[in-house]
Amino acid sequence: MSEWIELLKRATDAEFQSRPRIVCLATVDQNGAPSARSVVCRGIEPDGSVWITSHRFSAKNNHLRKTPLAEIVFWLQSQRVQFRVAGTVRILSADSDHFGRTQLWRAMPDATRATFMWPDPGGDVIADESAYPAAVPADVPVPETFETLILNPLKVELLDLNHHPHGRLVWLKSDGLWEVSPVNP
Repeated sequence: MSEWIELLKRATDAEFQSRPRIVCLATVDQNGAPSARSVVCRGIEPDGSVWITSHRFSAKNNHLRKTPLAEIVFWLQSQRVQFRVAGTVRILSADSDHFGRTQLWRAMPDATRATFMWPDPGGDVIADESAYPAAVPADVPVPETFETLILNPLKVELLDLNHHPHGRLVWLKSDGLWEVSPVNP
C-alpha cells in the first residue's frame, strides 16, 4: 500500500469523522468541457480506489461512459490540506452486479436510496410529489438506476498549506508501483 493511501484515509477520518465525506468530482463532457460537482465519497479501498454512488442517467455517468477519466478533490479545511486523485473510472451497473454495489446500497440512508427511485436527473419536473418518495428501506432490491463509480488512481497530489512555503507531493503510478516526488507548490 502506498503511503498516500494511509495519509488520505487518516486525514479524511479526522476531518469528517462520522459525517459524509463530501468531495468534488470533475469529469469531461462530450465537448471536452470540464464539469465538476460535489459528491459523497462512499469509501477508499486499500488499493486507493475511491467509491462513489451515482444515478445511471446522471450527467457524470454519461460523461464517464464516453471518457472514463476523472479527478476527485478532497479539501480538508481544518487540516489545511488538499488531496487530488486522478485516474480512470469503472462503472458497476446492474449488468455487472458486485457485492460492493449491494453493500453500498444497504449502507446509505433511506432518504438517499429514495433519490434513485425518482424520475431521471435532468428531465422535466413531475408535478405529482408521489413520483419522489422520501425514503426507501435497505431491504428494497437495488434498482438498475443505482450505479457505483470506482476511480482507480493513476496520479495523486497532496498540497499542504501549513508551512511556508507550502508543501506539495505528487505520486505517479507506473508499472503498478507508486513513485513520489516533491514539487514546487
